Amino acid sequence: MKRKTFILLCCITAIGAMLRFPLINAGVDIDDVSSIYIAESSGLDQLIERLRNCEFSPPLYFLILSAWIRMFGDSAVSVVIPSVVFGVSLVPCVFILAKELFEREDIAMTSAFFVAVSPLAALFSREVRSSSLIALVTTIAFFFFVKCLKATRKQRLLGLGVSVLTMLYTSYLGLLLVGLMVLNTVAYTRFPFKSVVFKPLSILGAIGCAVLGFSPCLLLFIEQQKFSSFWMSQESSNPLFLFSSSLAATVPIPWNASFILLSFLLPIAAILIIWKTLRLVYRRDLINYVDHHKAHAFLLCNLLLPILAYSQITPLLGSQRYVMSFVVFGLIFWASLFVAAEENVAIRLAGRSSMKRTFGVTILAIVLIVITFIEIRSLSSGDRSGLRKFALDWKSRKFTHSALLLTPDFNSYNLIYYLTREQRVAIPQFYNTFPVSDQLTPANPKGYVEALNDEDSISRILQWIENLDVSKVQNLVVVCDQTEPFAKLSLAKKRSGALVQRIRSRYTEVGEPLVYDSKGRSFTAFIFKLAEAPD
Repeated sequence: MKRKTFILLCCITAIGAMLRFPLINAGVDIDDVSSIYIAESSGLDQLIERLRNCEFSPPLYFLILSAWIRMFGDSAVSVVIPSVVFGVSLVPCVFILAKELFEREDIAMTSAFFVAVSPLAALFSREVRSSSLIALVTTIAFFFFVKCLKATRKQRLLGLGVSVLTMLYTSYLGLLLVGLMVLNTVAYTRFPFKSVVFKPLSILGAIGCAVLGFSPCLLLFIEQQKFSSFWMSQESSNPLFLFSSSLAATVPIPWNASFILLSFLLPIAAILIIWKTLRLVYRRDLINYVDHHKAHAFLLCNLLLPILAYSQITPLLGSQRYVMSFVVFGLIFWASLFVAAEENVAIRLAGRSSMKRTFGVTILAIVLIVITFIEIRSLSSGDRSGLRKFALDWKSRKFTHSALLLTPDFNSYNLIYYLTREQRVAIPQFYNTFPVSDQLTPANPKGYVEALNDEDSISRILQWIENLDVSKVQNLVVVCDQTEPFAKLSLAKKRSGALVQRIRSRYTEVGEPLVYDSKGRSFTAFIFKLAEAPD
């Protein structure tokens, strides 16, 4: 790598770091504290057991997080740093993958820049989840995979096997990525101009060995498959809407803007692609055309197929998190189109100064950086959960002589984290949750939908309230999740609303509800007088 290229790549990586680090103090949400709960297991057996009960993931990320917490603690800032490091490391790794694909430094550098300024790539770097890690190891795995397609050698096969194994132990998305690798390998055998040192059986053998190495985790995968996630129903949404939503995550501009843009452009692009494909098939020239555009075909295959699949597997808005592994392919693809467009403009402006072209590209880069900075500034200006502010109020004794009821209960461990870890206060003596009572750990997905539908759950909570000793507690504070629900969350919010209405019919409400807004999950606290029930 040339010195100038190295310096420019370091500058782009530094931009990526500066755009990510302002987010590290935004706090944690329910998924993050679930990761912390698993990582703080006393041993491997307990970690696997907690994974089985609370998550749908392999153990590698949680083992890394566990080691990190043992060394640096479990503060809201500390636990997010590994994800930030993985997110920043993704920038140079995308550079080497793009350069291997296109053998051009301009496309590789543009790809790295797009990763650095991608708002969603930055956003998911702040989560205590495996999203950043799976994107990183996927990029490394496909780098070795592309090198093996070009020339299959032992060192490359070893790198491929180890990186694929790491990918599988990071996320079950790795199984889909392995399928894509197999599909790409088989398709590559049909190209007329493939490398003479391309050995498909050796590549498939390396991938097979990695899958075999993952076999001890398959039992955990099967057990976790037996139940669905928390509050989710099986409602489906518009497939085109979901596809556009996930694809918008791969564009290096804010998601709302890219989603609107793609909603208009996708139908046009689909018509043009179908028309071009039919013409090539009619001329019997499809294989040769794809062979001359292998890099673009590779990126589109590994981008569109998994997004189509995940639009059905995770049919909800917000599934962008689950396609983080494939965002890399999209960003490289858009970078290649940008460079091609810039070259066409350069040809048209061949008689003009190259300084004007450089100035134009620089202005565009600055605009993207500013857009991402504004997006991140808005996200980092508040907490991810309103429970952080509520925990602070509880510590300041704003709710004296009060019992506490939290609904829905899947927020319970998040509140406990803020109370015990951040505010250093004990769990309230009179504390309960709904619909599952006494929920002091992350909610178990198994049977959760049934618990929400249990008609007796409200009666049990009302009985608990009646049994409270009014000589010790005069008030009841009911904290409700008021986040605008997806279709999947509507049942939990509906049941919580029914509970509050039943309590309101029995006890006098004190003052106006207190609202704890946040950039992520917002809450409302209702206060009821226990000692003076209405007639």
